[in-house]
Amino acid sequence: MAGAQASANLYSLIETCKANRIDPYSYLVELFRLLPQVKTVEDFDALLPCNRASVRCQLIRFRFQFGGVES
Repeated sequence: MAGAQASANLYSLIETCKANRIDPYSYLVELFRLLPQVKTVEDFDALLPCNRASVRCQLIRFRFQFGGVES
């Protein structure tokens, strides 16, 4: 059951990326790089594809806030 839920969550992220014209692969690479540094619910929300219309600006702000994550 947990595997099905995890798959559904990942599929949802990918489809949300597509709906927001975000490359799913690039999004997931950045997401997995940034997730270990997330501290609050607001940080998680900022990383959701539907909240990342301006992905570059979001990443710059997030990196500045959390001490410069290298890409």
